[in-house]
Parts: sequence; structure tokens; C-alpha cells
Amino acid sequence: MTVHVKIGGVWKTATNVYTKIGGVWKTASDMPVKIGGVWKTGTIKPFITGGTLTSDSTYYYRTFTANGNLVVENVSVFIEQKTIAGGGGAGTNGGGGGGAGGVTDASATYTPASYAVVIGGGGAAQTNGVNSSVTGFTAAVGGGRGGSRDSDVVGVAGGSGGGGGGAGSAQVGGTATSGQGSAGGTSFGGGGEAAGGGGGGQSSAGGTATIRQGGNGGNGYSIGSWVSSTGFTGYAGGGAGSGLDYASFGGMAGTVQAGYGGGGWSGTFNAAGSSAVGRANSGGGGGSLANATNSGWAGAGAGGSGIVIFRYLKSAVE
Repeated sequence: MTVHVKIGGVWKTATNVYTKIGGVWKTASDMPVKIGGVWKTGTIKPFITGGTLTSDSTYYYRTFTANGNLVVENVSVFIEQKTIAGGGGAGTNGGGGGGAGGVTDASATYTPASYAVVIGGGGAAQTNGVNSSVTGFTAAVGGGRGGSRDSDVVGVAGGSGGGGGGAGSAQVGGTATSGQGSAGGTSFGGGGEAAGGGGGGQSSAGGTATIRQGGNGGNGYSIGSWVSSTGFTGYAGGGAGSGLDYASFGGMAGTVQAGYGGGGWSGTFNAAGSSAVGRANSGGGGGSLANATNSGWAGAGAGGSGIVIFRYLKSAVE
């Protein structure tokens, strides 16, 4: 048996520790201590490892931006968690914005064990985002990809749905996973005047495109007081749709309250390509790119990768 004990502010490991009390051997799980001539049983605290550790005045946070394991030892502990999947990639050539990665909130009493944490990658152009998950809990579903003008025009379902692609007729956005996000926006159809719908965000649907104007990405998700974990409040914003050519206008990425939702902004291929990519570890959808020269296909931004954040009371482990 391995028990972790905090001594002088430093965690120590005691393995198979026994103390003889009244002729009876006690193990470390009883933690007996003699105080004032009376034997008392101490309290064993949980010992938790994994991810990047940060804190505020009340909570510890463990943030995973890559695959790993949350390990709980000694005794059970109550933990809250937020799981965000990778955002979907945008469509091309007047395409729809990528849908945001799905968001799940959960809490549970974790028993001592190792819990696998999987972080979903953001989808490349015209590709869905990847699920994020924690052992024993419902997975957050990757964001749906945006539709493109010349093929796969309909936005695809996901955590949040991708926006419809600009084509000869209006195309619907993808549907969302129940409780995890919102649907993608509908495109505007009409030859050279077409434009893609915005990708869905966690808190609102992607915007509907208008003539030569891509739809805005749907608004994202605020982690509020959990900001101490990463420094960002906004996550899972939808990617923006774009117009077909250089005379068109792109939509705006999904935002949320005071924090940037992580979705990619639209723009012309040569002027704003970098802004079309969803922020890393935000679950934001990628933004579509209008054609800068009115010749050939334009590009599309990738979605942002996902993230998992745990928090638990300082008082539970100190």
C-alpha cells in the first residue's frame, strides 16, 4: 500500500507503514498519531497528479492540452471537469465556417485510479474535428466541417455543425450534438454572389450568409471563474464563412462575452490566412477564406485543438 502524506508542506510517500498500538498492528490507512497521551486517527488526503497545475484562492486546476492521465491516489475526491473537442475545419471557395468542438461539463467523486485523458485535434480544411474524452464520461464530439462550393456543399454535423457552403443554391449547416453545441448557418446561393454560412458555436448557431457576405461564426463558451486554469475565458466559437471571390466579405469569428471564442476569422487568402485558423486548444472552428485574386480555389482554416480542465477544492487535498 502506498500513501502520500504532506509534511512541512512537502508531499512524502509512505509504503506499507505499520504501527503497533495496544498489541495490534495498524496500517498507514489508519494514520494513528498520539496526541496528549491519546491515540488519534489522522485524515488521509487525496493525492492528484497529471496535466498542468495552476490555482486560485479556492481551487486547484489541472489542464490537459495533450493526451495524458489524471491520477488519483489515497482516497476518493470530488472533481469538476470541462471537456472541449477539436473544432471542425472550414470549407473552401466561398465555404462555410467550421463548427466548434462540443463542450461537456461533468462532476463526480473520483475513486483512486488512473483516468485516461484524450485531447481531440482540430480538423484540417474540409475535415471534422476529433473527439476529446475522459475515461468513464461522455465524450465531447468534434466540430463538423464547413461545406465547400464545388463538392460536399452541405455543412456537416458535429459537436457544433459546420456552415453550409456557398453554391448555386442555399445549403444548410450541419446539426449539433444535443447539449454540446449549436447548428451551422445556411449559405447564400447564387453563382458568383454565393457565400458560406458561419460555423456553429457552443452558445449560438452560425450566422446565415447573405449576398457576397459570409455568415458569422456562432458565439462560444465562457469558462468564467475557471480562467485561472489557462488565462482565456472564451472557447468553442464557430468559424466564419466567406464570400466566393475577392469582392466578397468574410464573416466574423464566434466570440463570447469578454473572451475570444477561438473560432477562425474569415478573410482573403493573401491578407488574413493566419487569422482563419482556430486558436490552439480552444475547440474553435476554422474560418473559410475568400479568393484574393478571383482565380482558382481559396484556402480554408483548420479548427483549433481541444482541451480538458479539471478543478478541485484546495481544502480537499491540503
